[in-house]
Amino acid sequence: MKDSGGCVAVICSTVGRAQEVFQRLKNSGYFIEDELGLFHGRFLFADRENIESNCIVRFGKPSDPQTNRPHRYILVATQVIEQSLDLDFDLMISDLAPVDLLLQRSGRLHRHEERKPEDRSSQLQDPTLWLIRPKFDEDGKANFGDSEFIYDHHVLLRTWLTLSDRTTVALPQAMDELIESVYNLEISPPEELEKIHIEDWYTSKEKHREENRAYKDLAKKVYIPSSTGKHKPFEFTRKRENDDDNTIIAVTRLGEESVTTVFLQKTHAGTFLPRGKIQTIHLNQTPDFKTTKALLANSTRISKKGLVKELQKQRDEKPIRKWTSTLLKYCCYIELDKNNKAQIGKWEIVLDSERGIVINST
Repeated sequence: MKDSGGCVAVICSTVGRAQEVFQRLKNSGYFIEDELGLFHGRFLFADRENIESNCIVRFGKPSDPQTNRPHRYILVATQVIEQSLDLDFDLMISDLAPVDLLLQRSGRLHRHEERKPEDRSSQLQDPTLWLIRPKFDEDGKANFGDSEFIYDHHVLLRTWLTLSDRTTVALPQAMDELIESVYNLEISPPEELEKIHIEDWYTSKEKHREENRAYKDLAKKVYIPSSTGKHKPFEFTRKRENDDDNTIIAVTRLGEESVTTVFLQKTHAGTFLPRGKIQTIHLNQTPDFKTTKALLANSTRISKKGLVKELQKQRDEKPIRKWTSTLLKYCCYIELDKNNKAQIGKWEIVLDSERGIVINST
């Protein structure tokens, strides 16, 4: 790719991992500024809109006059890349995810049929998805890293075992077979599997069933019956949504709690907004609609475990009393210093122009 070019998407399971991968690529020295980008759900909304627009320009349809596809570009992203954006990549590298999500993800490869072969790198003429192999513990058990914070271990294990020996997949022909091999809980593990993987299969399968029962019990409490009185059983494939990449959490999903958080910058001269034309904010005045929009443009969703509780505690103990509108009254807030940093409990928060909101435990 260094010489022949190409547009590549690197899909990470969590925001933190995406930020780390982006930084490592940047520090490698192989790419100039206009050849590397980052896209995830923990950017301020104002920044995220700009990133989405730039993605459409770089990877949009050839027939769109605004499309200006680069010769070489790597976009590091999370699942947000799959949400409503019509993008086309020559190559994709992905953390392991449930097989159905990988199939959906692969739909961003060579997506635009009107793009001519000569418009792609000679080395990337076939749609190609590279999966990152799991690590293995000392006893040989598969360890899926950050992906296990998001997805069920049993589903990841069966996805890996289903795909690990394949070099090609014919779509859509193989789609039903692949999904069946991962989600049919009546299927037994292959006899030739190593003992540690067979044990892991059955142990994680039972845990998977227990979690599904918990989901179903919760769903019954909020279930609205259909007019026919019939409904189909369901199973959940994900333990929780990606950190800060989920804007709406269904009540039947045991997802981690998230909060909309407005970012303010407090100095000796007053309170300001990091982005936008409206900069000075008077917290002792009720914001009008224009100011409310500006405040929300300087917000993002945060679901980092532990930090959410700290933000809610701060909101309740030190409320901004003039934020009475429906759009603002449940928002949390973070006050940055002049270096775009804040300390909330044990959490250090940094607003970084390239990486978005960076959260570290101190």
